[in-house]
Amino acid sequence: MRASLLAAVLTRADEGRGPRDWVAPAVFWSLPAPLGLACLILGIIAVVRSGSRTNARVAGVLGLSVLAVQIVGILVLVANGGGFLMVW
Repeated sequence: MRASLLAAVLTRADEGRGPRDWVAPAVFWSLPAPLGLACLILGIIAVVRSGSRTNARVAGVLGLSVLAVQIVGILVLVANGGGFLMVW
């Protein structure tokens, strides 16, 4: 079902602004947003609850670093005006 929704969103003809412009961002962000939030929560828990220099702490810090790089990349795309998921 997700693949058919993605195909429908990507193949929609450009007819200018419409009442359903929110559909594409909702479809594209339906999976990354909750996974990013889960990564953030689990990474913070791993860093806080683990001891100094343990594998769990290193994995938590690396996971939070990857998440930070992704967020910065998204913000750079939006700031440049080239983000394909901009709503406004």
